[in-house]
Amino acid sequence: MHNDLCDLTVAGAASLISNKELSPVELTQAILNRIDDVGDKLSAFVSVHHEEALEIAKAAEAMMKVGYRLGPLHGVPIAIKDNISLAGRVTSAGSKILADKTAANDSEVVRRLKGAGANLLANTNMHEFAVLGLLNIRNTNQQPLVVGQGTEVCNLTAHFSIKRRMVKYDSD
Repeated sequence: MHNDLCDLTVAGAASLISNKELSPVELTQAILNRIDDVGDKLSAFVSVHHEEALEIAKAAEAMMKVGYRLGPLHGVPIAIKDNISLAGRVTSAGSKILADKTAANDSEVVRRLKGAGANLLANTNMHEFAVLGLLNIRNTNQQPLVVGQGTEVCNLTAHFSIKRRMVKYDSD
């Protein structure tokens, strides 16, 4: 059906899932496979939650079978920045001093994404506290791929295409 599921935009994936042309499990597995294949080379992710993401995708698929959808992002896998709190996960903001800080509660953006049905499967690498230099605090030997003048980082936050080392973005 689709040559490369990882080339879908968030809107495109949501539409295909909503129309039952694509399984949330199939898309989530494809995204996780892509992350496994290239994630270490790019250092774009500080944490990936494989098992939880697949469980959520299976639950989203089961809900759809009985005619229930959480919202417009139902079953769509999404990664969030490491400075956005997700209850029970480390939220370090790219800093060594917060490397073991587990968020007690979800941030407002996470509550809204979950309410829309998104599957939050990973945390992306970022500048420390969202300012200046780049550092992968979990592996200081690998730094994120820098594109352009050092301000654009291939984070794969909203879209997971890694062709030609550029991330597609659909603003619609």
